[in-house]
Amino acid sequence: TSHERMDDNVRAFLTAGWVGQALSKLYLGHLYLPLFDQHLANSTYTAAELETAVVEHHRRPVDVIPMGVDLDHLLAAGSDTEWRKRLLAQIGGGCGARLLIYIGRLSPEKNVGLLIEVMERLQNEGDDEFHLLIAGAGPLEGWLRDESRRRVTGRIHLLGHLGDRQELARLLVSGDAFIHPNPREPFGIAPLEAMAAGVPLVAPREGGIITYASTENAWLCEPDAGDFAATIRSLFANPEERRRRVAEAHLTADRYRWPVIARLHLQRYEQLWRDFAGRPAPGRSAPTSLTPETFHPTPGDRGERP
Repeated sequence: TSHERMDDNVRAFLTAGWVGQALSKLYLGHLYLPLFDQHLANSTYTAAELETAVVEHHRRPVDVIPMGVDLDHLLAAGSDTEWRKRLLAQIGGGCGARLLIYIGRLSPEKNVGLLIEVMERLQNEGDDEFHLLIAGAGPLEGWLRDESRRRVTGRIHLLGHLGDRQELARLLVSGDAFIHPNPREPFGIAPLEAMAAGVPLVAPREGGIITYASTENAWLCEPDAGDFAATIRSLFANPEERRRRVAEAHLTADRYRWPVIARLHLQRYEQLWRDFAGRPAPGRSAPTSLTPETFHPTPGDRGERP
């Protein structure tokens, strides 16, 4: 299974030039792909790198099966007005402050530097009070803390790694919007969880996130501070449109429940076993890509743990 792109990680940690791209393609085509008989990717964005790197005499099938979301856990968290009030008091926010949320690893490949640039724009170019709460840890945590204090004092709050799932869910549902800065996200479980929790999603219009995010259920923009800030303001300016997209986002997330996604994996494993054993299932051919949109759940899939 491939849940990341090698070229994106090489670009983030080693070099953004053509040499890194060429080395990634060489390694994947001649070493990684031939190691296995079948490859599963979590998005068409992730799969595209493998398919581009394929060397003909090492050709292997690449299927796409997405990740899922624990919808029931997020719905159980619910919104807690008193908890939100205490959170605002803790960070020094006014009663009318907008709470933006980011959950994820604080690492170069996640493009977290954009978060500071966006908050600078929101603070300097409008009257609304915005606060960004960041849940996560990683090698850029210290840098992010220092830059936040220097450039947007009192508006970015680093919470560190939250290991308690209930606490993380409570934080998520208390947000007014979820901000995802990475244009090269392989899939993005946290943004999908935000959609499931009824929190408006603002994200780049590229990468694996567009597996499920669109202009119908999220607020997609260019991965630059100006467009991000303008998009964030626009989602608060039109409450009716916000309600419509949030409702559509919930319907989208419902199609990615883990029981549904787990069954997609099990269906593919069964087909692989039949093909390997030389006994294909009667009347059924294996698709090259399985998605929740093409999968028809059986009774008991919804709400049932895999």
